[in-house]
Formats: sequence, structure tokens, C-alpha cells
Amino acid sequence: MILFLDFRDANAGGAVTHGMAYERGGTLSGRDAEDRLLIADHVTVAVHGFNVTRAAGQQSLGDFSAALTRQLPAGPVVAVLWPGDANLGALSFLSYPTEGNDADDTAAALAAYLDRVLRPGTTLSFVSHSLGARVALATIDNLSRSKFSIREICVMAPAIDDWSVSDPGTYRTAADYSNRISVLGSRQDNVLKWAYPIGDFIQSLLFFWKDAPGGALGRYGAKPYREQPVPDDVVSTIIADVEKVDHGHYLFSPTPDPRQVRAARFADAVLAGDETPHY
Repeated sequence: MILFLDFRDANAGGAVTHGMAYERGGTLSGRDAEDRLLIADHVTVAVHGFNVTRAAGQQSLGDFSAALTRQLPAGPVVAVLWPGDANLGALSFLSYPTEGNDADDTAAALAAYLDRVLRPGTTLSFVSHSLGARVALATIDNLSRSKFSIREICVMAPAIDDWSVSDPGTYRTAADYSNRISVLGSRQDNVLKWAYPIGDFIQSLLFFWKDAPGGALGRYGAKPYREQPVPDDVVSTIIADVEKVDHGHYLFSPTPDPRQVRAARFADAVLAGDETPHY
């Protein structure tokens, strides 16, 4: 079963809400959908990235979640829709420096939702694309972690700093409380090569009290933070340049690209606990 967990109050842009669950392609919603989550032993949480409208998220994240064929028999996949975009049409990309706040607000709301709905002892896994990595990893920081076990985390093309999973003050908590964080990235990713450094620098100027600039985790893989080494359970897979994997080659287009299919297979293998997943 795939459930959308919608934290949007508008189809484009808008604010973060408390969240409403409804079944993809089905009739369950609200309390009925929550009842299905309540009886689940394992839940996989999938999160899209920046500049994705509600409709685009339903299509791309929904189709990607349906390709997690080893996860769905284990329990529901919860596809998180969040307002990491602006209602600016072709200029929506300009909102990136401020979308970190929406990512953090969504993480807080998602953690509160999981704490409220899931029963203690439920195991969780996470998969994300782009800025969705910030939502996923910050959610773990906000969870009542004594209630849950975190199995696997797969961050694809993560638009977060390459040192952030080594920093105890940022996302090191996710590494400490999970079996493994698997990074899938590409040096052919033009968004992370060109746009990310600019947006991250502007973000650090606007929110210097909580953001600092760095290279993109989805381009360089995990790096140490000062004297803090990369945790042993953080594994980075940088796709060969010959594959020409750009930022849009992870979640599914209406007609999936073979690279998107391979990304889904990689994520599915990670989430299933394969020791050496292959792209």
C-alpha cells in the first residue's frame, strides 16, 4: 500500500500543515489511513525534493514508491508531499534559499505525525531525493527515537552539505540511530554542481545562525566535519560519469528513464538491507 502524507495547504507554494494521509489510487483517507499505519510493523517514508508541486509530487514520488517492490510487501510506503516550492511559475527556483525553513518545518510536522500515529516498536526506513534529504534526516532528529528503530536511510542526490552527516550538530544523529545511511549521487548533476553552491551560500548569509556553506553531499559523497570522521555506517556511491546522471534522473517521470528505474532498484536494495547494492 502507498499512502500520500500531504503537508501542503496549496497545490504550489503555501505553508506546512499538520498532515493528511490518503491512499494512492484508493479510497482510504484520514483516520482510516492512519489505522492502516497503526497496525504496520514496518513503514518506509519517501520524500521528494525542492521545487515540486503537489501534482508533480503525486506523480513522480507515487510512481517511484510503486517501484519499491521489496518494500511494499514489508509494509506501507508513506510518500511525503511538502511545500518545498513557491507559486512563482518559471521563477520558482529562486525560492531555494528560503526552502530550508519549509524542510525543517515539514520534518517537525512529520516527526510529530509519526509519533502520534505509529505504535511503539514500529521500524522505519527513509528514502529521499534532493532537498528531501534535509526533511528525512531532520525528521529522525525530531522523533521520539526510543519508540522506533531506524533501519535504512537512502538519500539520492542529496542537496545538503557533504559534511553534514558527520557533524553532531547537524545530521550525525541519523547515522547514530540507523543501521546505515546510503548516499547515491553523481558528479554529472548540474543542479548540485552549479545551482547548489550559489543557493547554499545565500542561505548561509540569510540564516547564518543555523546554516553554513559546503559542497553538495549528492555530488561529492560524505566528508568529515572538522575532527569528526565520516561515520562507518555512512556509505557513498557516486555514479560513474559515463552514465550521465543529472538531478532529474532519480524520481520517476511520467515515462520513466532507465536511469530512474536503476535509481529505484538501488534504493529498493538499500532499504531491503543488501550489503552491496548496485546502481
